Parts: sequence; structure tokens; C-alpha cells
Amino acid sequence: MAGAALPAAAESPEFGPSVQDGTIGSNKDAGSLNECPADQALVGVRVEDRTNAPGDVAGGIINDFDLLCGTIEVNSPSAITVAQSPSYLDFPSYVNGDGVFHVATCPANMVVTQMGGHFFQGQGFPWASTIQISCQPLRFDAQGRIRVDTTATPVALLAGDNENLNAPAGFNGPFCGADDTQIVRGYRPQFGGEGYDGINVSCASLASDFGDAPAQYPAAGFEINGATFVGESVDAEPAEQPSADASADGVSDDGVTFPTIIGGVTPSAPVNVEVTNFAPVPATLTGWIDFDQDGVFEAGEQVTAPVAAGFTGPVVLTFGDVAARTTAAGGTTTARFTLVVNGVAGEVEDHQVIITPQAPALTIVKASTTTAASAAGQEIDYTFAVTNTGNVTISNIEITDAQLDAPAVCDDVVLDPGAATDCTGLHTVTQAEIDGGDVIENIATATGTPPGSTTPIPPTTSNPVIIPTVQTPALTIVKASTTTAASAAGQQIDYTLSATNTGNVTISNVAVSDAQLDTPAVCDEVVLAPGAVTECTGVHTVTQAEIEGGEIVNTATVTGTPPGSTTPIPPATSNPVIIPTAQTPALTIDKSASSSSVQQGATITYLFVARNTGNVTVSNVTITDPLPGLSALDCSTPAPVTLAVGETLTCTANYVTTAADGRAGSVLNTATVSGDDPSGQPVGASDRVDVTVIPQAAEAAGLANTGSESTLPFAAFGVLLLLVGTLIVVRRRVAAI
Repeated sequence: MAGAALPAAAESPEFGPSVQDGTIGSNKDAGSLNECPADQALVGVRVEDRTNAPGDVAGGIINDFDLLCGTIEVNSPSAITVAQSPSYLDFPSYVNGDGVFHVATCPANMVVTQMGGHFFQGQGFPWASTIQISCQPLRFDAQGRIRVDTTATPVALLAGDNENLNAPAGFNGPFCGADDTQIVRGYRPQFGGEGYDGINVSCASLASDFGDAPAQYPAAGFEINGATFVGESVDAEPAEQPSADASADGVSDDGVTFPTIIGGVTPSAPVNVEVTNFAPVPATLTGWIDFDQDGVFEAGEQVTAPVAAGFTGPVVLTFGDVAARTTAAGGTTTARFTLVVNGVAGEVEDHQVIITPQAPALTIVKASTTTAASAAGQEIDYTFAVTNTGNVTISNIEITDAQLDAPAVCDDVVLDPGAATDCTGLHTVTQAEIDGGDVIENIATATGTPPGSTTPIPPTTSNPVIIPTVQTPALTIVKASTTTAASAAGQQIDYTLSATNTGNVTISNVAVSDAQLDTPAVCDEVVLAPGAVTECTGVHTVTQAEIEGGEIVNTATVTGTPPGSTTPIPPATSNPVIIPTAQTPALTIDKSASSSSVQQGATITYLFVARNTGNVTVSNVTITDPLPGLSALDCSTPAPVTLAVGETLTCTANYVTTAADGRAGSVLNTATVSGDDPSGQPVGASDRVDVTVIPQAAEAAGLANTGSESTLPFAAFGVLLLLVGTLIVVRRRVAAI
């Protein structure tokens, strides 16, 4: 609790329960006590009598009795003053009062120490008619206690008439004042039918203050002197009032401020105690705190400090060796503080004290500036802010994070309560995390060792840090072939297809598609990690259409399945591989005659066979033969025709030999085949056939004789030559044109 405001002067000491010492008049019907409050003293009285009429046996009886109270103040060790109240405690009065109020008021700074009064006999009983008070000042004795100054001459004052005309009078008292501790506090009325038949005088002594610690602690009590106390004011208990939490006095402004005491940790405990000592002699402030909670205030748990006479203010009692006397479990215990003059006068205050249990605690906040992970091998920097949120120092601060490449490094490994340290760590992204395709979610824990222990506190868990992964599945494919040209249908072309995973996730079911391959490509691997390459092979058999097309242009595609999916990624297309075709257009023609030698006038039948001997189709194929008199060619297919590779065109024609042929001795002519290759360029060939023609004899005989007489032998020789010629067919082939 906060320290209480200190008084400018000590408050009035409290007085204990009153006792009735004697009666003015007679005892009859007792009423309630009419007294000054416990923290005030009686300083005056006011009395009204009943009208004293002839023949009224009750004339002169006290009809009204009021009290004037005052507060005792100690303004300095040498001055005890009494502040009189501005008004009386007004109690009920009877009828028939004479209207005259008789007042008896003590001189300044005096209190009523004795009371007595007159009575008269009425109806056989003594009835009170006057009140007499005796006033004296107060003083401190050598022990610092407030006492009646019996060395001062009492001042006697009378209130009332004592004028009853019908009965003899007397005096009762004085009452109270048996020693220098007693004063008059008030009275108890004894009522009759006409007024106050009697007055029971109430005596009181200064009260004591008692402790209210739990019952296992020793009792403590001191007389209150109003000048020596703890806190803002004096609080008195009539007797020891043990309570579990030392709060039986109900006072919360008693000026003791405790520091936080942590069991097993706090080395010392400075306790601030607000005290006042206006007594003329020094007082001693003593404090005990039962740190070990054994129900005993031990010598090692006691601290004292002197308080000079006249001092008011804070005094600090510092308790040492606290850590050794308390345990980590903490708990509640009791403290006692006494401020006493000479061991007899003062105040005792008991308090419940909280020994705070050790509560080691850490918090950890994990963070990263990385917003996304896109590749295996990428480094993610993490920071860990660790704060000691407990009430004890924690050492050996340690971060645990299974994902870090190496243990986190912290700026500090010993944290006082409220202190923080920053730690850092690094995580290298794995391919599995990228392939996971979700997020990299990560937490960390922090722990440390509390004082006096080798066992770390339970780990505290950080917030999760969630870093999304970015998946970019991608493949590329490069197609190649060692074949530089295709020259014939049926030729086989070997292709190699290199598929590379250029994305950031593993791709499975890698498949190459190439419509030109004879059978699906075969790949070395069908699962590719990022950056990995697989080689695939395939064969393509050249078609005639490709030869005629002039080049074979071919591409392939590759696809595969990314992690966590059954849907392949869009196909990636390879570079085109262009293999030119070597076109060799060629035609041949084979011309033959039905006979190698004929008689003049005979018919020769010619056979023409044109063949496509190249590697491409030839169109507009036509056979021509310029021989005059040759019949029109009769072809298997009307010309012009288109010949695929290896196809033929067959034609026939007839020719009747003439005299000119006979004279020439032969028929010599050439046939030609021509056409267009796929690019429109001409292609052709020719073939020549010579047929011997035997002239008629008459024509042979009619030859002029220009030689010698031996004509016949020469003629016969010529005929022989002709006959031999009929056996020889002369053919000359002309190269393709």
C-alpha cells in the first residue's frame, strides 16, 4: 500500500471501555451510556434542573445533562493540548425544566478527571441535583505515556442549583481519578418519573493497541499514547484479535509499503514505514517478517531503527538475506511493526505479506522479411524476439527451431525481468517444401533456466510464420538428329530429344510426344527434379511424301505432372528439326523393235517402255518418236501421265519400211520420254534402235555398174553383207536428257 499522509500533530489517544465507579443519587431504571467517543475526553458539562416549586417533592432534580467533549492533541514532545468541541452532546430532557442551563467547562487543555454531585431526598430516595467536575491537564511521563498531571492543582467546577426546599441534601463522590491513568468519559442515567434519579459516573483509561496476526504468532500490545504510532492515525484494539490475514483491525491506512518480494530471488527487502513520535523521548521502530513462514518471528527476521522525539516521516527498514529465507514457491506470511517508547507505549501493526512465487516466463515472437519461397536452396532469414515476461532473471536463453540450418544466435542469453533479446537464424528451402506447394509454416520455442535451478522452464512457443511457396512447373525440350538428309522413302531417321526441368518443382510422368515417330519415344528418366535432364530417343521412317516435299520438318512436345496434381502441365514444344530430302528425279526409256532386220516393205512394231527410276514422282510424262511415217503411239495409259517412283508407261507404234530404208540399209531413230519433277523442272531420257532393212532384189540389180568386169563377185559379196546385217540389231541408247 502507498504511504499514508503524515499528520501535522498526533491524534487523540483512544480510551478503553468505561466502567461505572459510583452513583450520584440513586440507581433505579438504568438508561444507555451517555459518553464521549472513544477518541475524545470529557471537558465540560451542562445541566438543567426541574423547577423548584413549593410543595414539589422533585423540585431541583436534574432534568437534562449534556456533555462537552474534546480531542487530545500532541503538537510537540512538550505540548499536549485539548481541542474542545464547538457543541455539546445533547441528550433527552424531562419536562418541567426551570430553563436555566448550568455550565461547567474545564480550563483550556484540561480534561475532567473526577466527577461527583449533590443529591436530595425525594420520596425516600436520593435524587441527583448538581454535577461537580474536577479538571486537570495531561502530561507525558518518563516512559512516554500520557498521564493525568497529578502535580497540577485540580480545578473544581459545579453545575446545578442544589436548591430543593423539601428534603435534606448530601454529596456523592468524587468518582474516578483512582490513579493518574483515569479520566471521566461520561455517565449512565438512572431514570425516574420526574428526572434523573441517579448518575452512574463512567471512568476510562487509555486504550491499548494489540496485534491481529494469526494465532500462531505471539501476542503483542502497547498502551496508546496518541503520540507514537505508525501510519496516519492511531487504531486501537481492545484485545488481541488474531486473523488469518492480519486484518482484524480493519485499518488500511497504516503507512507500511512493502516492495515486491520474490521467493528465493529477492536479496533484500526495504520496507517503507511512515511513523510519528511526538513523545518527549525516542521511540524504537521494530519490524519482523516471517520469511520462512514457520509462524515464528525469529531474530534473523527482525530489523530495528530509532525514531527521535518529535520525528514524523518515513523510516526504511531493510531486511536482508531474504532469498535464503524464502522459497521459489512463495506464499503468504506475516509481518509485524511496533513503534514503542521505552517498551510500554506506542502502536503495533500486523500485516499479511505476499511472498511472490517465482514465475519465470518467456515470450517469443518469430518473424521473417521473406514473403515467398520460390526455389530449393533459397535462404530464409528468421528473427526471434524473446522477452522475459516473468519476475525472475532467466539465463541460458535458447531457441529451438527444427527448420534452422544451424542453432539460432542471440544477442543476450541472460534476461532480467522485462528485458528482451533478438535472435537470428537461417533456413534453406528444400525441394520437398517447394514440391509441397502449400506454405512453409514454422514455429520456434524459447526456454531458459530460472535462478537456483539447473532445469529449464517449459518451452514457450512462438507464433507461426507462414511463407507461401511459389510453384512454377516448366519443361523445355530440344530435338536433334544426326541425319543430314533423307534420300529415300523407308530411310530411318534417329532423333534425340533432351527434356529439361526448367521449373522449380519436381515433375513426374515426363512424356515426349512426336507424331512422326514410328513408336513413342523412350526416355531415360520420367521423373525430373528442377534442373535435371532426361534423354529420349525415337525413330522416324521417311515417307515418299516427305521425299517429294523437299524437307522433313519435325517438332516434339514434352509434358509431365507437377506435385500434388493429376493434370499435366501444358506441353512445351521443341525446336523444329529440318532434314532436307535429296530429290533425284530420273526417267528411263527402253525402245525396242519387233525384229532387228526386215525386208524392205515389212512392218516394224516398236515397243516403248518409260520408267520412273528416280526417287520422286514425275508428272506430265510423255513419249515421243519423230520417225516419219510412224503410227501414233498406243500407250497403256493415255499420255501425259504421272509416274510414281518405279512406275512405267508402255506404248507401241508401227512403221512400214520404205525403199529409202532399203537403200539406206536400216531404219535408225530415237524415242524420247519427258516429264516434270515435283518442282516443275523437266526430266527426260531417250533411246535409239537401229533395224536393218534388206532392199528388194530388183532394186539391188538395178544398181549401176561402175566397177570392173568382175561385177558378180562384188555383187555377191554385197548381198552377203546385207544378209549378215539382218542378223545384227544395232541399238544405241542416248543418255537421259
